This record gives sequence, C-alpha cells and structure tokens, in this order.
Amino acid sequence: MHRQTWFTITKLIVLVFLITSCTTTRLQQPSVDVVFIAYDQGESNAFKPLESTLIAKGISYNILAIGRAAEIFASHPRKLSIPPVDEVTLKENRKTPLSPETIKAITRSISPFIVYTGMASTAQAQLANAFKKQGSYSIAFYDNFDSPLRQPYLTPFLEEIHHPDEFHVPSVPTSQSFAGIALANQARIIVTGQPALESWDEIYKNTNETKLRRELGLNPNDPVVLFAGGYDDGYEQSFRVFMEATKQLPDITFLVTHHPKYSGQLESRIINAFGSKNVRLIPKEVANTASASKLALAIATHKSTVGAQALYKGKPVIYIAAQGYSNFLIEGGLADRTFTPRETAAAIKSAINKRANTSPGHHLGMPAHPSAMITHRLSEIIREQRH
Repeated sequence: MHRQTWFTITKLIVLVFLITSCTTTRLQQPSVDVVFIAYDQGESNAFKPLESTLIAKGISYNILAIGRAAEIFASHPRKLSIPPVDEVTLKENRKTPLSPETIKAITRSISPFIVYTGMASTAQAQLANAFKKQGSYSIAFYDNFDSPLRQPYLTPFLEEIHHPDEFHVPSVPTSQSFAGIALANQARIIVTGQPALESWDEIYKNTNETKLRRELGLNPNDPVVLFAGGYDDGYEQSFRVFMEATKQLPDITFLVTHHPKYSGQLESRIINAFGSKNVRLIPKEVANTASASKLALAIATHKSTVGAQALYKGKPVIYIAAQGYSNFLIEGGLADRTFTPRETAAAIKSAINKRANTSPGHHLGMPAHPSAMITHRLSEIIREQRH
C-alpha cells in the first residue's frame, strides 16, 4: 500500500478512536435534568416543595447537600454522595471553600442540564461555576424577600460566583434590589415566588389544632402567641425584650420555638431565669415553627424569614429588633417593629385583635404557585438544552 495512503488511514483510525473514547466517557457519566445545591435552612425549605411538581412533570433531579443542608437531606433518596468533606467547618463557616479535587470528583460524577443553587456559601458558588464550565445552565436562587444589600451572608457566594445564567427571586420588590447584581453578572432576573411559603399550606392542612393543643396542655380557647427563634448577634437581646414583655401579658400563653440550626439551650436558659409561667419552649419533636404557628393569634420574631411565611398564612407579625433594623414587611406597613418591652407588649395586644391580609402572595409582591412557576421555567430550559 502507498505510504501516504497508509498514513491517511492511520490518521482516520486514530481520529475515530478519539471520538469514540470521548463519546464513551460522556455517556458513562450519570445524567440528570437538575441538580439542586443546598447549604442553609432557607433554601432547603424552598427546594422541598418543588419535588412534587418536578415529579409530576417528569423532571429528574438530585440534591447536593452541604453544610446545614447535609443534615436536612441526610436520608433523602435523591441526595448525591460526595467525597468526604469537613462538614463541621462547612456548616460553621460559609466562606469555607471546597478543594479542587472535591469539586472535580463531584462534577465528574454527574452531568446535569441545570444546576440550581442557593446563595449561602462559597462552596455553592464554586460548584455552580464548575458545573457551568462543563456545560450546565446555571441558576442562583435567592430565598429571602429583603434587599441583598442587607444580607451579609450572601457575600461569600457573590464574591465567588461567575456569571450565572439566571437569578430567581421571590418578589417584584426583591427583583428591583437585585438589578445591580444581575447586571454585574450579565444574568437574567426572574420573579418566581418563594416555594417555602407553600410548604406552610401543606403543614397547616395536616396540623390538627385540637390535637396539638391537647399535646401542649392548652385549653381550646387559650390565646396563644408564638415567638420564632433566631441566632444572630442581636438575637439574645431581642429575646430578653420579648421575655420582659410577656410579664405584662399574663393571660396569654407564649410558645417559643428555637432555630433549627441550634439546640434551644439559649432560650431554655433565659426562660428558666425569668421564671415565667406563661412561656414555654416547644420541643422540636412535638411541633415545628410552622405547625405551632397555626395555634397562634400573632407571631413575634427577631429577624427571621418566618415573618414572611407567617404573614402569608394571615398571621400578624411583630419584629423585635433595634431601631436601625428594617425589612420589606416593616417598610410596607405589613408588620410592626418594636424594641422595648412596653412597645412589644402593646404590639402583641394589638395584633391579637386583628388579622393580616390573607390573600396568599399578593401583599408580598410575589406570584401565585411558586413551585409550578419554577418547574415550568426549568422545563423550558431543559427543552432548549436538548435541542
């Protein structure tokens, strides 16, 4: 055979081998429509209600859980296995990065059409960047209604993320405050609503108020106010203001839930120190914040996103926080802010005599049916990616 012809055939064989090898490598990778990356409680609560609409639409998904979310999704059947990481450090410090080896191992193990991430940590941004680099469509989900400029917890994510394709935000006012971030990232903003609010619909539907009152030793007509716990630097002071206020309202039963991230030791210690007979900490085994709120005539909190969820269910909301604190509910006249025991007691007394607007979502500036809206958008992207 002529030498040049043989050389040409050899090149073709090598080329075919390379193409086949590349194709085989790609096909060996597990493929899924969406990978959700969760770190914090807030985004985990938002991702959970999406599951039923995703399944109904035939959209496959997995959950990549780190930090606090690793505990929340510990036994979830769709949780991805990842290489061993220092979960304690990841949970305690949202700036903790994943090693290049860990990121490479994760992105080699699965190939999603879409990566849908919360915005609470450096690690989430690292993973979103890596998946986008390998061809995934990248969406960053903001679970808070307040302006991102007021949320320092976003800084690690925003400093690390490189041009996600979209930001999903819960309300029209939130989208306006996101304009600068979206422009800097050349990303689109879509107002989707907050699916975590829908989870309260299901919890209220399944919570038997009579049974829960009986379990808590409450009479059918006992007036109840719920305090939803938090954890930031000013939280303890706010909780003490709340406790002082309860002394002025002895005929009201006050239930307290602690933040899921913590054990409730702080609240228990302060309640015991005050010796209050009308305040009790609810064990998390008995009821969570959402189910306990069904009993309440009003909700008090420090700065928790529970305020928006409670308002969604028609509960008057009181934020106990220093004068410099504000949020979209306070600014819109939808919730009160107090910071002295007298103000707080007066606000509670006023709140139990009224009801908030019960039109779901409308007063929050968010669209109805957030889970269905997000699922529809994911379906659109998947169709585009497949063609």
